[in-house]
Amino acid sequence: MADTDTISIDEVAARLDEVESYLNIDSLRSDIRALEEKSAAPGFWDDADTARKVMAELARARDSVSGIDAARRKLELPAPDRVAILAHHGKLPLHGDKAA
Repeated sequence: MADTDTISIDEVAARLDEVESYLNIDSLRSDIRALEEKSAAPGFWDDADTARKVMAELARARDSVSGIDAARRKLELPAPDRVAILAHHGKLPLHGDKAA
């Protein structure tokens, strides 16, 4: 496989950092906490339309954060596990990663 088809874990981590910054993940995490508190408040469901909008916003924020968190967890796996995941997706080899 040509070098242009490979990427190091450090490069992936740097790109993930860029995505987190672009998506304002820290702000989304804060929004999630606020929306969860709001949804737990007494009378939240008294206005069903507003409650549905809040819950939809909460779901979108959680989806964005969970995708980033899943990618981060994969980067933190030991090298052989990362290689197995990449092999499954046809993305081998990575610089410096070798199956055990």
